[in-house]
Amino acid sequence: FSDVNSIMATATTSAPPLTLLNPSKSSHVIQNWQNATLLSASESTYIREGCRDNVRLDGRTRTELREHTLLQNDPLALSNGSARILWTGGHVLCSCKAELVKPSPLHPNQGLVELHVDLLQNQQRDTEEYLTSTLSKLLVSSVVHLGKLCVVPSLYVWRLAVDVVVLDDSGGSVVDACSRVIRAALLNTHLPHVVPTHGTSKQASQQEQQGGGGAQVDLNVDGDICNAVSVPGVEDCPIVVTVYVVKCPPKNTTALVVDATLEEEACASCQVRVAVDPSGDVCALHNQGPLDASLLADILSTAVQASKTIFQQDQVARKDEVKSQAETTTTLLQGQFQFR
Repeated sequence: FSDVNSIMATATTSAPPLTLLNPSKSSHVIQNWQNATLLSASESTYIREGCRDNVRLDGRTRTELREHTLLQNDPLALSNGSARILWTGGHVLCSCKAELVKPSPLHPNQGLVELHVDLLQNQQRDTEEYLTSTLSKLLVSSVVHLGKLCVVPSLYVWRLAVDVVVLDDSGGSVVDACSRVIRAALLNTHLPHVVPTHGTSKQASQQEQQGGGGAQVDLNVDGDICNAVSVPGVEDCPIVVTVYVVKCPPKNTTALVVDATLEEEACASCQVRVAVDPSGDVCALHNQGPLDASLLADILSTAVQASKTIFQQDQVARKDEVKSQAETTTTLLQGQFQFR
């Protein structure tokens, strides 16, 4: 982006329609989560002064990201794709499972993506529900091409069950890390080549409407991993970048911080989660806390610039992983899929 106007134009016109999420129901969840990190008044002041002076506790600048390790070549059993991400004080694992199911009556030509988050150390159910809801609304509509997950209209579609397990959340910025590991796991997910036989979807729909139960449609599943296909549209899967608005003493000046630690999260007056795709388009926004509308352009610019760095880092990591994985790939795939 060359200037603020182009950022706002992209967010409102050229990008997919923005999804604005209502944070009112989750206010108490975030407040309780942040309260787990207790800071004294002097500690809070010291952290906010560091943000003001562009020198944070760990020596980073306000927009500098921590080093993350993204692992994709250690697949989980009975998983079609998996990945894990580690950073200072944080560890998140993601598994993607593919199943052939009957589609929703409301969307007979679209596949399904279901996302769920579990917290291993923090057993607060409302926090898990908040993370699941937030990530689902920010990502699911843009994560893949749902229409291309349809195998036989009204009969068979792919359902992708995305399960995220937060093994350690003490590093902060958990939502951002979850979005990165979800994208990595989906990029690593392969679906078997499926060919419908013995009837057509049109015949099935006509007979089902006439009460005949539908034409018999069999599926020919190729279990050879060499013929497997990637999830359609996964290359455009966005990630979430959270921009934290910190009010800094003594004049309450505003500092925008990315990749915050738990302590910095507790000092933020507002959190703005921005879903950004690889082309730099803003797909969705979610703010938690009072937001000054005049800061929105700077927040979007900060999130987009940070996303560019993240996409570059993850692309390099993926190339290294794919290169090493090519030497150890097996051909047993069919046993990993379920049919309903």
